[in-house]
Amino acid sequence: MVRYLLYSLAVGETIISGLIVPTLNTEIDLQTELGIRKMYKTLKTMLCGVALCLGSVHASAVVINFGPSSASTSGALITFNNLVAPTNAISDATITLNVQGDFNSSSEYADVSLDGFALGRILNNVTSDDAFDFSNDDYTGSSNGTTIDTGVATIALADFASLIADGFLNFAFDASSSVNCCSGSPIDLVSGTISYDVQSVSEPGALSLLSLGLMGIFLSRRKSKA
Repeated sequence: MVRYLLYSLAVGETIISGLIVPTLNTEIDLQTELGIRKMYKTLKTMLCGVALCLGSVHASAVVINFGPSSASTSGALITFNNLVAPTNAISDATITLNVQGDFNSSSEYADVSLDGFALGRILNNVTSDDAFDFSNDDYTGSSNGTTIDTGVATIALADFASLIADGFLNFAFDASSSVNCCSGSPIDLVSGTISYDVQSVSEPGALSLLSLGLMGIFLSRRKSKA
């Protein structure tokens, strides 16, 4: 887009020269020439401003951290509430979840959700009922929770945008009642990240947008006076 605007400026220079130079000795007087050049100069300034604005809009990565947290009771519900989430997402969201605890049998699992959006039941040895990629949906450690397993899930932008509309996220990890053993805590660790890209405008871009707005007001005032 920026390239096309800059190309248009070059074409504009050629067109203006083509209009003026061949006719300087015939139909166009000096005042008309100055008017044309002034008009083009104003247009050129505006297009340069637009190009600068568009060039200053870019994507930046957001990483939201939650945890670590643990639970000493059986079948615990662990929540991470009011996680601040910028709302101008432009990509899918990636959730990375770390788990350590008494999850070494199919009856020892957890239901995971984000703002009520179900991400499925993890670590129950069923790979088809959750969004995470834990290996065989199975915990690789023992009942003593000596191993930290990591799974990754993706939420499509269309779904994620509605979740972050209020600027906050709530993550829930609801363990089954069988998560109740052994030394240490039934759940030794729950932590993770939520990452996605947002659209941001750098300070020069914001200043350019302000300048274009002021220029538009100025030109409209001149037109109304005329």
